[in-house]
Amino acid sequence: VSGGGNISSMKWWESENDLYKFMTDLDKAKGGKFVKDTMRLMDAMRKKCGVCLEDIRLFDVFRGIQVGPGRKSAAFKMTFRHPEHTLTDEEIVTLTNKALEAAAAGGAALRL
Repeated sequence: VSGGGNISSMKWWESENDLYKFMTDLDKAKGGKFVKDTMRLMDAMRKKCGVCLEDIRLFDVFRGIQVGPGRKSAAFKMTFRHPEHTLTDEEIVTLTNKALEAAAAGGAALRL
C-alpha cells in the first residue's frame, strides 16, 4: 500500500484501538489515502476468498528504504476456515493466492 507518513516502523499492536488511532491520525495527515487504500484491499480480499476468509486484520505497517520512497509495507493476518470441513493444504494455498490476486488487482505487490 503506498502512502506517506513519518513513522518509520510499527510493531504488533496492544489492541485494535491502538491500530485504529494510528490509522486515523495518519489518515488526517495524508488526506485519507492510506486508510481508504487499506480498507479497499481488505474488502477485495474478503470478496475474492468468500466465506472461507473468516477474518483479516492489518497487523503491521513499515516504511523505509526497503519499500521505496512514498510507499508502505502493510502486513495482514488472515484466518481461513471452511464452515463445513477442515481446509486442506491445497485449499489454503488456493485461498492465499486468491487474496494475493485481489491485492495485486488493487495495486499492491507482494514484498518478499
